[in-house]
Amino acid sequence: MRLTFRRLFYDDRNKIMFCAIPKTGITSWKKLLMQLASDSPYELDTGIHNLTTLAEHGIKVFTKVYKEEQRNFMLNTYHKVLAVRHPVLRLISAYKDKFFDDLYSQRHNELIIETYRTAPVDPFSPYVNRPTWLEFMHFVLEHEKSQGDVHWMRYESLCQPCKHNYDSIIKLETIDEDVKDFLRFFDKGNVSYSHSNPSIGQEEKTLDDYMNELPKDMWEKLIEFYGLDMAMFGYSVDLNRGRLFCDYSKIPMPRRLVQSTTSYEDNEEDLVTLRCC
Repeated sequence: MRLTFRRLFYDDRNKIMFCAIPKTGITSWKKLLMQLASDSPYELDTGIHNLTTLAEHGIKVFTKVYKEEQRNFMLNTYHKVLAVRHPVLRLISAYKDKFFDDLYSQRHNELIIETYRTAPVDPFSPYVNRPTWLEFMHFVLEHEKSQGDVHWMRYESLCQPCKHNYDSIIKLETIDEDVKDFLRFFDKGNVSYSHSNPSIGQEEKTLDDYMNELPKDMWEKLIEFYGLDMAMFGYSVDLNRGRLFCDYSKIPMPRRLVQSTTSYEDNEEDLVTLRCC
């Protein structure tokens, strides 16, 4: 529960609460929330991840709410938002951003190479001092079951969607339309949103390249690892082809948001409940 509280940010002005999951567009979301909380039509580009700067623009972290009664009131009444993306795409993005584009953690870097490197690497290879994608995958699936990092930890552990009834589920795959619906709900048509900060990774290496490097047994472990996350939000993997799917008919849309938008009809059959264990 404490971990979830550290991921939760809130805006008292609009009664919005957002669970910040790395690699799902949280930089863009924090910019948007600061716009809403400060009633500014302009994107704010500095101090996005600085708690003091966020607080100055009306965005506070939930751990600063100390009274249990107040916490429960906010969890039950504020409009709770959760942004997600296909777990496999999120994992690839985390690897490219944290181990190829930049060095996220020397401790992680050394541990992965020492534990999972089984053969010497060409001295001219970009992987001399950084883990390969396959080595990183071994680390996540064998080491991280008990010790997770927030950049690839499962949604169920980070934000507890089975326990907290989120009012808006935003998918990165459908971000433009989802954000429009979200802003229409709050009657904030003057606020802009743009998604940026892409992970680059190795030049000319495609998504197919990353997926094709994984042997079948690793795909099976990966599906098991992220199984609940995928089931909750309509994601899946074709094991034989290594293809990723997002079933857009399984986007959980709560009733009070459905009733306020033009994109979805208020039809009981259109409402999809999170499938939790």
